Amino acid sequence: MRNLTNPDEAPVLGDLVQTTSDGGTVVTFNYMPPPTEDEQAAMDARQWRDNELAFYDKAAQIGDWPNRTNILLYRTALRSWPEDADNFPDTPPVLAT
Repeated sequence: MRNLTNPDEAPVLGDLVQTTSDGGTVVTFNYMPPPTEDEQAAMDARQWRDNELAFYDKAAQIGDWPNRTNILLYRTALRSWPEDADNFPDTPPVLAT
């Protein structure tokens, strides 16, 4: 990877860099460093949360769905979980039965 913005330095966020694929294609893009472990954990937790919300979408829309009240409470907890500094991303909400 070649740093086009600052050729004598390692790339940092936003630098224009260039790389060549195995097939010989030259690709130029703005550099984005890989996420830290904490950033990756937060991204993974948000993806899991989004999947849970999507999974329970139908239950939230049908009035007589079994356990609907708990599902609605669970969905509320899922939506507010990323702002919960004490529990995010290590302790996800749990659906009560």
